[in-house]
Amino acid sequence: MIYYPVLRHLRIAAGVVFIVILLSPGGYSFVWQGLEIIPRASLREGYDDNVTYVRNNPIRDMVTNVLAGIIIKQEGKTHSWSMDVDVAYQFFVDHASFNNISEYTNVHLKKKFSKYDQITLNNSFSHFEEPNSFEDAFGRTSGRYSTYHNYFNVAYRHDLNQQLAWNFRYNNDFCTYSREELSDSNLNTVGTGVAYTINSATILSAAYDYIQRDFSPGPSAKKNEVTVKVRRFLTTQLYFDLKTGVDFIDSYNDQRFIHPLYQAALIDDIDKTTQGQIVLKKEYLTTAYLQDLLDRWQVSLKLAKKLTTRFQALVVAFYGRGTYVSTNVQDILSGVNVRGRYDLSKKTKLSLNYVYSKNESSQETNGYIKNVVYLGIMGEF
Repeated sequence: MIYYPVLRHLRIAAGVVFIVILLSPGGYSFVWQGLEIIPRASLREGYDDNVTYVRNNPIRDMVTNVLAGIIIKQEGKTHSWSMDVDVAYQFFVDHASFNNISEYTNVHLKKKFSKYDQITLNNSFSHFEEPNSFEDAFGRTSGRYSTYHNYFNVAYRHDLNQQLAWNFRYNNDFCTYSREELSDSNLNTVGTGVAYTINSATILSAAYDYIQRDFSPGPSAKKNEVTVKVRRFLTTQLYFDLKTGVDFIDSYNDQRFIHPLYQAALIDDIDKTTQGQIVLKKEYLTTAYLQDLLDRWQVSLKLAKKLTTRFQALVVAFYGRGTYVSTNVQDILSGVNVRGRYDLSKKTKLSLNYVYSKNESSQETNGYIKNVVYLGIMGEF
């Protein structure tokens, strides 16, 4: 049984190679036929005290994450586009059966057809075994499993005059899972809206969206959503968004509801070295995991501070509470993400990251407490 010693030696060798590359003074980025091409990589070593996201008998392990990727971008007078591709390999010291490969691809396109017309297109594909944020984890079925997620968005905007603009958009959000008991989820959204700039400090907008989620196998749910939003700049750096509206919902099993929705956000560049935001949401929505309507509210806080010319700290806090309408199951997710980052050079950075998350559920099979700490080095060449 030499597998584990060999694996450990390979991890050490891979780490040495990556660190040498990341710290090398020479750059590997280049421009080819107008395309800027930037390789990037990262290496993280950490400890996870609940690898499998379970309430009882959690599995603990040391984890190594090795990521290699590339950024390709181009910018012209009337267009810009970019694509980034990352492949990450995750090693577990004592539980090699959990070793896995994740892939991430993002494409962004923006095109101006005239002074008044523009289109934007985004597509994000990800294959992963762990949620990438608290928002992704909230409402997620507990456990460790693969998720394949693709999000597509296209939006057209036409400026009718200097104050009034009209837009049309389409989104598709598709998820499939390695767990057989989870059905594939396909969410389609078609919407339109107008935005009116009252003055330099106030923007008023209104929108309508038709939203339909289909499970395969399984039923469908539909929403007709009408909203209005006000954006008010209190200073050149500080503004708040206030959004409210009504959802007309045809839920699963022929259930029909009319519910309000609310969203408030306060965003501030406090000074040249400090940025902060707080966001509150309350709405009824469908999730990609369960064929039920979720009555959800959540609040998130983000604060970033550049303490020196090389060191930056980031704190993210999250609290969310939701109740499923048909089953009356309640889920609560709370979490804190604290990160320190030190710039070794212009393109190479060292980071220390700690994440705490707690998922409480009235359903005995769900819920977990999880602590993760990582030390990493990352860079673009």
